[in-house]
Amino acid sequence: MGNNAFPTQELNPLCSKIGSGATPRGGSKVYLDRGEIALIRSQNVRNEHFEQSGIVFIEQKHADQLANVIVEKGDVLLNITGDSVARCCQVDSNFLPARVNQHVAIIRPKPERLDDRFLRYFLISPFMQNLMLSWAGSGGTRDALTKGMIESFKVPLPPLSEQKAIAHVLGSLDDRIELNRRMNETLESMAQALFKSWFVDFDPVIDNALAGGKEIPAELSEKAQVRAALGDKRRPLPEEIRALFPDEFTFSDELGWIPKGWEVVQIKKFGKVTTGKTPPKKIEQAFSDTEVPFITPSDIDNSIFVVSTDRYLSSDGEAAIRNSFIQSGTICVTCIGSQMGKTVITTKDSYTNQQINSVSVEDVQSRNYLFFNLRNRREEIFTIGSSGSTMPIINKSTFERLLVLLPGEEVLKIFNELTTSFLDSVLSNELYSLSLSGSRNILLPKLLSGEVRIPDAEKMVEELSL
Repeated sequence: MGNNAFPTQELNPLCSKIGSGATPRGGSKVYLDRGEIALIRSQNVRNEHFEQSGIVFIEQKHADQLANVIVEKGDVLLNITGDSVARCCQVDSNFLPARVNQHVAIIRPKPERLDDRFLRYFLISPFMQNLMLSWAGSGGTRDALTKGMIESFKVPLPPLSEQKAIAHVLGSLDDRIELNRRMNETLESMAQALFKSWFVDFDPVIDNALAGGKEIPAELSEKAQVRAALGDKRRPLPEEIRALFPDEFTFSDELGWIPKGWEVVQIKKFGKVTTGKTPPKKIEQAFSDTEVPFITPSDIDNSIFVVSTDRYLSSDGEAAIRNSFIQSGTICVTCIGSQMGKTVITTKDSYTNQQINSVSVEDVQSRNYLFFNLRNRREEIFTIGSSGSTMPIINKSTFERLLVLLPGEEVLKIFNELTTSFLDSVLSNELYSLSLSGSRNILLPKLLSGEVRIPDAEKMVEELSL
């Protein structure tokens, strides 16, 4: 790792365990939404954090099949196959006890030799990420890191006290990144609450119907009773906004009772739908380090925006798939595999692979509405894609025909205005976290080479976090 001021040693003798897990007999059929024992998979392992979404659970009898891959507090988890190979994190202790599947390796340092947090920072450093990606892609058709490769990693070995000090300094940046992530969760929940109130529960329409003495369909009577029982606590919208909503419902064959005057349309009504593509293998220099973002499902987590990608296209790669170009602000939805239905917004002109369908919304006023509509339909999208196929998939034509409730133009406009401030704040936090992550990656090799000492690094981190 550059010019280290410390000796290096192979990872194997520094660890009490290096090994991957397995899928319990019965495969995905044994997965539970809730339970006491978590099964950690590759989608839960990200360089910035342990990803809680998509976590599954297994019963004790299935966990017993994986007794040799019990995850312990402090274990470093490393993805060893597929598109997310080389990603590394430590498990959230709230999800213990846990096991890992065959795509994830457990690395358990000997605490008297190697600090677990220090090891994790070393493994997510740009140097090691590039090294692991090059090794993983050097063998078969599928990217993979072997046990032997992991055991042979050369790890810089400062004294244990200095390892802990380095981990503490870098952890301060991670703490700020985690704070930003939680702030973004709160901001999104506020926007989601508004979306649900207006477009799922139809609170403003029910309020208008109650105020005007209009008949409310039996299917909505329970919601109406809840609204009526709130009385003065109902906090109706300002008059100028409330007047934009109808005061009656009409029945639609597709979605049941909907506000009068609103329509049921297909997604393609909102704009052009594009299915991504991967440059053909015959293009030898299709990818670069920094040019045009190439989005794959592994770049998509619970964040609203895609602010960085693992891979970028060169001019040759871009030319090969030019017809699948999408602009900044496009809505992307994963439409193949176990991660189907994840929805994000691009922040740069980009391309995606074939596992993603994108909507370039023609009317900017409706983008936020369509984004939250799709973001709330992940389970539905997964169910549609899972019918009649061993691999869950929604092709372009099926995706284009997904039905969406289309409110009135003025309602869309005011929703866009109210939610844009939330999304702007989320994006600002995402970009700040990306900057902090970059600073952390620059700081680690400087600490290991002796170019920056711990007290100076602490001052730098303090300034970055202001």
